[in-house]
Amino acid sequence: MNKTGNRMIYAAAGVAVMLFAGIVYGWSVLSTPIAAEFSSWTRAQLSLIFTVTMCGFCLGCSLGGMLARKISGRSLLFLSAVMFLAGFLFSASVTTFIQMLLAFGIILGTASGISYNAVIGTVSKWFPDKSGFISGVLLMGFGIGNFIIGKVYTALTPAVTGAWRGSFRILGIIVAVVFAVCALFIISPPADFAPASARKKVQITFHFRLHVGPDKIIKTPCFWSVYFWSVFVSAAGLILVSQGSGIAREAVSGISSGSVATLVGMISVFNGIGRVFAGIVYDKFGHHKFNMMFVVLGFILSAVLNLGAIASGSNILLTAGFLIGGLAYGFVTPTISAVIRAFYGGEYYSLNLSVINTNLLIASFASTIAGMLYDRTGSFASCILLIVACAGAGAVCYFIKRAIMLKDATLYEETITEDELLAIARSHGAKAFQ
Repeated sequence: MNKTGNRMIYAAAGVAVMLFAGIVYGWSVLSTPIAAEFSSWTRAQLSLIFTVTMCGFCLGCSLGGMLARKISGRSLLFLSAVMFLAGFLFSASVTTFIQMLLAFGIILGTASGISYNAVIGTVSKWFPDKSGFISGVLLMGFGIGNFIIGKVYTALTPAVTGAWRGSFRILGIIVAVVFAVCALFIISPPADFAPASARKKVQITFHFRLHVGPDKIIKTPCFWSVYFWSVFVSAAGLILVSQGSGIAREAVSGISSGSVATLVGMISVFNGIGRVFAGIVYDKFGHHKFNMMFVVLGFILSAVLNLGAIASGSNILLTAGFLIGGLAYGFVTPTISAVIRAFYGGEYYSLNLSVINTNLLIASFASTIAGMLYDRTGSFASCILLIVACAGAGAVCYFIKRAIMLKDATLYEETITEDELLAIARSHGAKAFQ
């Protein structure tokens, strides 16, 4: 049974889910009226809510990865729909900081992680021949969702104390309905599914691991070099996303809330563009090396431009810095996703993906540290310098990975497609094979 012609339907449903699942990344915009109502909450406290949200996201990813081998992606989405509804309704009624940590940070963060893993793990099975592309498209939805929804939220939420509460209730209902409908299309392909572009099987003997689970990948130095690269570059991206509105207001005095929302939202738009482009580059060239260095250099350039914007008050430099930073951040997740599938196979992909996504548990604290730096220095320049430090640490991890990658191989005999063979060859070079 071949349903190749239908697989774009599943991809479209996946993108629709990811658009709303990524709303938690819009905390920088969503929190503006909340901060106005709870004026006693410090920048560090507001950043901590985002940090806890990312921790909840990692928890949800891990939970989704474990449950994916027992229940369907559709069931996971229904669970996520209920949690999103509950999380937004709870958030709309909070009166204390701790309540917001629990409602938005834990409940909504976990719901986002569950839906993320369910969609990535299920829909990607329909595209074994285009794993980078489908990861990029799905993650584009996740990246630009907070821009689209953030703009609507800002436009429809009156500048009246407490008006955000009604917006949160509406968001909860909308997300729950969208997830429930799209869940009907989040299904795994039949066992005999093979896209028309799939190539014949070939038997080779090579130095490589395929189809291994978390218990084995965590024992490989190559995995940890990629993992810590992910930690540092994700930290750089999260700092930019979480502190974007503050950076914009410091750089351009008198800038309107609508303009701030647009600028911060453009980070998400270029994040989405970067995710698709990163997936296409990986599928065509297998250049995870290019992707990884592009991320590092992109964040450094973004930081230089943003520092220049603060020093000069230039809206042009600020905009360029945000767009380049968003593009660099967009390359991170598709690169991780494609590398995990190519390096360790598809059988345990959901579980392996949930393991490497725990990098956000560490990376998310960077936004809290950035908030503390601002509280101490009174300038977002300190936050931007932290981005530079994270990017530099990511570069070190990249070069460590290059040095140990071939030593991290074990001799396996495996049957794979020619497409998989080409991806491995491009990623590892001829020396990776006997």
